[in-house]
Amino acid sequence: RAPEKPDAGLYTRFLNEHHLAIYREMTDALRAMGVRQMTSDISCTAKAINAIPRKQFDYVDNHFYWAHPVFPNGGFNSLPSVVMNESAVGRYAGGVSSMFISRVLGRPFTITEWDYVNPNCYNVEGAFLTGAYAALQDWSGLCRFNYAQDVRQINRPEWPLTWFFPSVNDPLRMLSERAGFLFFVRRDVRRSEIVYPFLIPAESMKDPSRPDDFPALPNRLGLIGRTGTMTVPVGKTPVFPDGTRALLGMEKAMDVPLPYIPCGVPQEDLKRMVDAKLIPAGCYDPSADVYTSSTGELRLERQANRFRVSTPYSEGFVLKENQSLNGTFASVANRLCFGAFLVASIDSRPLAESGRILILHLTDSKNSGMRFTGPDMNTCTDHGGLPLLVRRGEAELTLKRIFRGFRCYALDLDGSRFAEVAMNVKDGSTVLSLKTANKGKVIAAYELVNERKGKEK
Repeated sequence: RAPEKPDAGLYTRFLNEHHLAIYREMTDALRAMGVRQMTSDISCTAKAINAIPRKQFDYVDNHFYWAHPVFPNGGFNSLPSVVMNESAVGRYAGGVSSMFISRVLGRPFTITEWDYVNPNCYNVEGAFLTGAYAALQDWSGLCRFNYAQDVRQINRPEWPLTWFFPSVNDPLRMLSERAGFLFFVRRDVRRSEIVYPFLIPAESMKDPSRPDDFPALPNRLGLIGRTGTMTVPVGKTPVFPDGTRALLGMEKAMDVPLPYIPCGVPQEDLKRMVDAKLIPAGCYDPSADVYTSSTGELRLERQANRFRVSTPYSEGFVLKENQSLNGTFASVANRLCFGAFLVASIDSRPLAESGRILILHLTDSKNSGMRFTGPDMNTCTDHGGLPLLVRRGEAELTLKRIFRGFRCYALDLDGSRFAEVAMNVKDGSTVLSLKTANKGKVIAAYELVNERKGKEK
């Protein structure tokens, strides 16, 4: 006789309770040995059922990847490999936005594995998106996976991009991390003061009919304000974070003291929230599916596939060929090839006053001889080898400032100055022509520096 299938709700409850019992046992053993560091668990999902045990951890950790490789013939790192060749901007920022809802409000939150991997042609956008939205959400830490897969990658100046994750030998992804660092670690991007908690009844894990996946609405709202889960005890109302505009959930109705939005079709829910003034004016445009953060610093245009960061200390732009974007200080007209651009003060003064500015123009890097099955470049059949290639890009960068006493230098990939770049003044602004190829060199970075003695007047 075949064994009877366990009741789904009871089995889920058993797994959660057993998981927590093991977690407490291991944590108690560590504490008895004198370990005082915070502990956590469940670092690989964004499922609704995990929100309840996660509330018991000292902090919450999770992992995500955008365009993670798939191997049709089996065997990790075998060929052919399939990596989705698509920009994450058109998918609501991709991997980073899928993490918004897995955060437990009131607990520190880290991402200790994340990557927008090779050979996706848009992977330099990953650090821009992840650093900016992690700062908006006020997350606690980010660890990219990975710097290197093999010690030889660190010890040799050049190494082919034969693995999917290492960044040490990929000069463009390494440069892109400067943008993520400035947005997140330097905190150029401000955290949102608006919060949209997602409520989970404490008894919900006993309901076998409850969906395992979160609805999409919280991750859309995370492009505007902070979001995460809160467990609601039976017969009690939790204390909601300051700045809470509305409460979200899967239940049709909940007895709560603030506006409650039962999640359904995200675009319809967003429109209702705009009408009810639960989303700040100008933060969501339904006609073009545009999301502007409550701080006004981040803007994701999903249909146009453009992303902009605009802060007093740094501005970033992610856009395709023949697109333009305007910031407060800078604007980019991208002429050739997808590109990610950064204009950043590196002397602790706002861009409008800075005496030293870093400019990045990042496209795509590939091995020589890399082969794909078709123009979509999703399926790779040969990793190729050295030398590394960088896709040609051209753009016009306009800075709303006249830089008297300044010089602009194109930088080699080791950071040394390669050649001086002409600056043209037009209508009170400075215009630079950016090209990734210059006299046989790859140019991805520029230094704009005040070399005149004394302060600029």
